[in-house]
Amino acid sequence: MRLLLTADNIGGVWTFVLNLARGLSKNGADVRIAVIGDEMTPGQQDDIDFTKWYFFKSKQEWMRDPWMDIREAGKWLLSLADSIRADVVHLNSYSFGSLPWKVPVIITAHSCVLSWWESVYRSSVPKEWDEYTRRVTQGIRAADVVVTPSYDMMKSVEKFYHPSGKKLVIYNGAETSNYLPGNKDDYVFCMGRLWDEAKNMRLILKAAEGIKHQIYIAGKTAELSVSHPPNVQLLGQLSPHQVAGWLSGAAVYVLPVRYEPFGYTFLEAALSGCALVTGDIPSMREIWADAAVYADPDKSDSLSRIVNVLMSVTEWRRHLAMKAYTRAVSEYDSDKMLSRYNLLYNNLINIGAKRLIKYQEQ
Repeated sequence: MRLLLTADNIGGVWTFVLNLARGLSKNGADVRIAVIGDEMTPGQQDDIDFTKWYFFKSKQEWMRDPWMDIREAGKWLLSLADSIRADVVHLNSYSFGSLPWKVPVIITAHSCVLSWWESVYRSSVPKEWDEYTRRVTQGIRAADVVVTPSYDMMKSVEKFYHPSGKKLVIYNGAETSNYLPGNKDDYVFCMGRLWDEAKNMRLILKAAEGIKHQIYIAGKTAELSVSHPPNVQLLGQLSPHQVAGWLSGAAVYVLPVRYEPFGYTFLEAALSGCALVTGDIPSMREIWADAAVYADPDKSDSLSRIVNVLMSVTEWRRHLAMKAYTRAVSEYDSDKMLSRYNLLYNNLINIGAKRLIKYQEQ
């Protein structure tokens, strides 16, 4: 099987693509990764050197006025799929789904502007996003299969875009051996896109004034242009190896998200033996059940109290950390994700052969 797998090099999509592609490659699949986005960092190039990859500089479809870039990127993708003779195309964005593909197309819907906007601002998306909505809807409806990493995200896809093809929920997974619970130190850790209001970093900074422990925040510091209390240290952007080290020593991982369809950082923290504190939203309760503590995303004083109690009551914290670790290993191991995607790809290959014959007869 030869798979063309698209990626953007920002956040959880990048993590998902790397985890999926590494696992598939180890199992003998020929995976080619098409990166569409901003310039690759040296670290990202090192991360992806296990397989063949291609790069096209382009805006993402959720950015302002991206459509000229998206059109050119689409032409490039179609040509690439033909040149490598892909059996299946797996997209991790939406609008490319409506291109005239010769082979079956899967879209994994990680997040979207409409559901993000509703969760963060609690209102409908403004009219200026009509073109985005139209193109995303076309792409989703054209795909053979739409996959989401949670049932909550599938509800959003159905609500906003009404997919016409097959729909599946496949939880994301991670290689458990990449993370190691260490001797826990007396600090709190969090990370993410600091500019993204869904991550709710400003609530952490406000809550920090009432938290009695050191807090370390990883992410591009230029994206967080507000002052912070003395017990907060901004670490900047870290490599995956550095992140694993910080998580290994952290007692508690905190991110009071307003919107998070899956949340790879929570999975990485759980596999590192951290107790989890997240926003009280449906997707997080679906993913973590009773293995996390849920904080009101609007109340900094409540977040402060939760963190202080967790840090001071060692037995409770360790109990929660063990529950999160156990759930992560049993439910979100990479082998489960790989087996479900492998089955999906193999089922689609026969469809692809029939589609190619029909295309050649036209």
